[in-house]
Amino acid sequence: MSDHRYELEVTNPILIWLFNHGWEDPEWGRTDANQLTLAVAINQLAERFTDAGTRTAIQSATAKAVSNLSQKIVAGGTTAARA
Repeated sequence: MSDHRYELEVTNPILIWLFNHGWEDPEWGRTDANQLTLAVAINQLAERFTDAGTRTAIQSATAKAVSNLSQKIVAGGTTAARA
């Protein structure tokens, strides 16, 4: 067994905030409304890709997810958000 000790210094301000204030609910993102929110956010983040093929592939997939989830929510077949 090695006597070496490894230390990790966290400098990312987001991680520091999470360590100090707690993490999000690990179950978040499982409802249709949360999935819709994720798909829209990912679609918008894909704008940052400089590679047009990657950007198009991600936005195509997320646009399909947004469409499917929106139709499901409007039809009333959505999973309820947890309280």
